Amino acid sequence: HPYQVECKRPSHGGTLDNNIDKAYRQVSARLRSSSDRGIVAVAVEKVLELDSRIHPAALTHSPSALARCFAEEFRTKVSKYQYRWVDTRVVGVLAVIRFLTTTRDPATIGSSYNLALIKFTSAQPLDDSRSDRLIALLRGKFLET
Repeated sequence: HPYQVECKRPSHGGTLDNNIDKAYRQVSARLRSSSDRGIVAVAVEKVLELDSRIHPAALTHSPSALARCFAEEFRTKVSKYQYRWVDTRVVGVLAVIRFLTTTRDPATIGSSYNLALIKFTSAQPLDDSRSDRLIALLRGKFLET
C-alpha cells in the first residue's frame, strides 16, 4: 500500500496547528485510492524548543528515553487531530525528534535523531502493522546515514 507523506518544519509552537492543517490537506489530496495511506510528518525541535539547549542524558536515562518523553509531549499537542480529520486514510503524525544531548560523559555532546509515529485510533489494525513496519524501515535508513 502506498504511503504519502507530507513534511512540515514549524518555526515555533504558534505555527504548529497551521502547519499540520496544511499538511493534512496536501496529503489528503494526493490519496487516490482506498488503499492509499497518508502520514503528516513534523520536525518538532522548534515546537518543543529542543534546539534552545543541550539536553543532559543522566546515567539512568538514554537519548532514546528522552526522545520518548518528547514524543509523549508532542502527542498531547496533536492527539486532537484524530477527531478533526475526516479522511481516515491519514493514519497519524510522525514526529521527527532531533536534539543535542550529553552522553554518559557530561563533557561529550552528541546529536540524537529519533522518529515517533503518533498513530490514530481510526486506523485499522492492518494499518497499525503496516505503519510499524514503515517506521522500522525509516529508522533503519536513518541509522545507515
